[in-house]
Amino acid sequence: MHADGAPGSRDAYIPPLDGLRCLAVLIVIWQHSNPLVEFGNEGVGVYGVWLFFVLSGFLITGILLRERDRVRSGMMTLGVGLRTFYVRRFLRLFPAYYLLLFVLAITGLVPGFRQDFVWYVTYMSNWLMAARGSFPGGTGHLWSLAVEEQFYLVWPLLILLAPARRLPWLFIGAILIALMSRAVIQMFSGIGVMAPTFSNFDSLALGALLAWHEHQQPGRIAVRRRFLRLALYAGCLLIFATFCLSVVAQRGWRVLNVTEALGASLVSVWLVSSAASQSSAVGNKLLSLAPIVYLGKISYGLYLYHHVLIYAFRRYEGLSWVVDAIGSSEGFGFFVVITLASVATASLSWYAFERPINRLKRFFPYA
Repeated sequence: MHADGAPGSRDAYIPPLDGLRCLAVLIVIWQHSNPLVEFGNEGVGVYGVWLFFVLSGFLITGILLRERDRVRSGMMTLGVGLRTFYVRRFLRLFPAYYLLLFVLAITGLVPGFRQDFVWYVTYMSNWLMAARGSFPGGTGHLWSLAVEEQFYLVWPLLILLAPARRLPWLFIGAILIALMSRAVIQMFSGIGVMAPTFSNFDSLALGALLAWHEHQQPGRIAVRRRFLRLALYAGCLLIFATFCLSVVAQRGWRVLNVTEALGASLVSVWLVSSAASQSSAVGNKLLSLAPIVYLGKISYGLYLYHHVLIYAFRRYEGLSWVVDAIGSSEGFGFFVVITLASVATASLSWYAFERPINRLKRFFPYA
């Protein structure tokens, strides 16, 4: 869940965006280490996933729009643009992901993983989990990475080939598809609502819509601010409705399945835009603190490894002394233990394995 840059200068680095990655992954770890913390239909952790999706839609679409400009101006060919994008995505995401898969396959750490290995290795595990209506311990979080990879496979072709005037309608259409997908699935099927790729189009497309507006109409700041305020208010209203329904309504889950992700994504759009603005607001200063930015930099590893560590601490006797020492395999103490273990693992992965491979990106620069 990591993109190369942000809309704007190709050399721009925006620390608060890494701060948002840190916030998102900590929300996910908190939920997975505290399964009794309930909110809405899926728990609070999926709010971190939706924030990741909005951020990915924003960053990836911004990159592709700049590549599109270069293709249209004759600075490079469509083939070169696609090759550069896909190679950079491969170098950033595949090595650590496949390292984890093969470690799990060799060690047998997670029962049942070997039987489902082909679903994970082909980035199709979200459809397996949707069909089963459950997320397995240790690897259940990988559904979101499958969604993102399927998005990366198709989205560049749509952005680079679609007529410019059709792009905003493409984004709006994707949002509507997500709403209809969740509504249809929860009414007519027993499969998981959130795992199918179509069900997450609104989060990705809202980020893309923000990137498109900043790219096409960078001077219309007042219009963008009005849209973002509306998104914030509407998102907060939907989240408040989510809270009320989850507390007082026994059948509110049918509504939540359709609206909860949209509300969280609307608020996430406001957060992403605020962070990308590089303003001197207190929130951006907090998101730019060095420890927060560092955790954001290794957030992909944190997300990738944390669920496996949670599973190991809860299931294996060699680590049971840690759980005994803190008194529980749930709660704040366990969250701290898992976070520290995840930071150590992700840091080792980043410096010893991921960063050396990422340096190969210099041979495939964006023009």
